[in-house]
Amino acid sequence: MKKWQLFLLASVIFMMINIFFIIKSNSKIEHTQYVKKWTPVKQEDIVQTLSTSGVGKPTEEFHYYFDEKNGSFHQFLVKQGDTIEANTPLYMYTSHNIDLEKERLQTEKEELEGKIDSLETHIDRLSDYQSSVETNNKSEEEKDSGQQIVSHSIEQEIYDKELEIAFFENEIGKIEQLLTSLNNNVADLTIQSQTSGIVKEIRYDLQNPVLTLMSETPSVYGTLSESDVFKVEEGMKAFVYNSKAKEKITGTLSYVQTFPENEPSVDKESRFPFTVHFEGEEEGPSVGAHSKVDIVTNEVLDALIVPKESVHKKKKKRYVWLLTSSGEIEKRSVTTGLKERGMIEITKGIEKGEKIIPHSAKIHGNNISIFTPLKLEKLQKSDLKNTTKKEKAKYLLAGFLN
Repeated sequence: MKKWQLFLLASVIFMMINIFFIIKSNSKIEHTQYVKKWTPVKQEDIVQTLSTSGVGKPTEEFHYYFDEKNGSFHQFLVKQGDTIEANTPLYMYTSHNIDLEKERLQTEKEELEGKIDSLETHIDRLSDYQSSVETNNKSEEEKDSGQQIVSHSIEQEIYDKELEIAFFENEIGKIEQLLTSLNNNVADLTIQSQTSGIVKEIRYDLQNPVLTLMSETPSVYGTLSESDVFKVEEGMKAFVYNSKAKEKITGTLSYVQTFPENEPSVDKESRFPFTVHFEGEEEGPSVGAHSKVDIVTNEVLDALIVPKESVHKKKKKRYVWLLTSSGEIEKRSVTTGLKERGMIEITKGIEKGEKIIPHSAKIHGNNISIFTPLKLEKLQKSDLKNTTKKEKAKYLLAGFLN
């Protein structure tokens, strides 16, 4: 018999054997499933987010207003773009009335001080004259004379001058109090910053607000659609991705506005503003930088997760196909949770490390054996040496038959 006839005969016999096992009731073929790949059940954090976009803006802005009642505007003491500390002078008023009043009071004070100097000089002369009169009165008889009357008269005049000095000093005290009050009013005419920050804008035309100060730490501002605004709430975690560095920054949804940003319109969708704030060492994107924002609407830590495509649904029940340690396929009912980015949480039914079939291939049935592709790259020579000829023949025949 020729070689091609032998090959044809062998092929026919091989096909007949396979057809026999397929048709035969309770054949092993019915209890075998080809499985190309599988994946273990992982334990990771699963986060459900709502994605939107935002832009860096100052966390706070402080506005300062010019009031003509305080006086005329004098000058700005800072420049646009300056970084300043709290209590830094920003701008000054000027008041001609206060300056004139201070000048008048200062002149009056100097006049009173001059009068006091004159009185003290006069008192000194009277005291010297009184001493000379008393020195000349050497006898008791002379003391009762007219010179004694002169001495008493000088004494009275000195006393009167001292009363005048006390009156003028009291008047000077009052003037100094008025000057102090006016100086305080001048200090009030210098407007100081309430906090540290950056000078954002100065209006040299004195249109209010004449000066705007913004905080140094920026926040991220954005808007949400009508359907999304009700999915979030203040206090939720948010991930911000810097448009330049592509780095993730963790912040907090600090503000969600429950009324539209603009006047509601029938022909236009309403948008609702939100703000993401950063605390501690986290620094938000610079002012004006655009970013992607993921608001965390739900989060489960250390959740058991599997690929979403590996979970099958029949009526209201969900199940997965597991690979058991004995090399069989098991159908397992599960309870699912969050879904995010192609993964789904399993809250009940499986454990970490169990192997599942992650694709939607048709499974012949429950509790059937599996066979997998031969991976020659993982086959070691030592494995072949440790395998007997009988086992090699058995595995080879099983491969052909399966």
